[in-house]
Amino acid sequence: MANNLTTPALPYAEIETLCATGAPVHAIAAHFGIPIDKWYRLIQKDRQLKAAYEKGTSRNHIALAIKLNNSNSPHVLIFRAKAVLGMREQPTQLELSGPNGSAIKSETKSDERSALAEANELLASLTAAARTRVEEPAPVVEDSAGETDSS
Repeated sequence: MANNLTTPALPYAEIETLCATGAPVHAIAAHFGIPIDKWYRLIQKDRQLKAAYEKGTSRNHIALAIKLNNSNSPHVLIFRAKAVLGMREQPTQLELSGPNGSAIKSETKSDERSALAEANELLASLTAAARTRVEEPAPVVEDSAGETDSS
């Protein structure tokens, strides 16, 4: 099978401009009627195409970075800091295992168990007490004039 990678006459300045706008690479390739797999092979083969693509893409990244840096929004600043510092919303999950990859035994001491049971009993009694207070009627209060107020 013959290698059909002849470089078409491409408008490098237009490609750079499209990349600078942030257009997706598949849309740029489609705009010129080039299948995406051939586009990537052309970028590897054609130095001018690669240079135009990289220059336009970097112009887009720089313009976006300037807009983000000029923003006064705390949300944008947090996003930018996370991106620059490589932070994630979810911490990396660590898997801990025992010898030879076996599970780690979890030993709960009897003191911890009794403290937990005591805390649960206290919570239950406080919850019960709070419920009875809510169910009690409001007290009737008399002011100095002898009028009653039940608020």
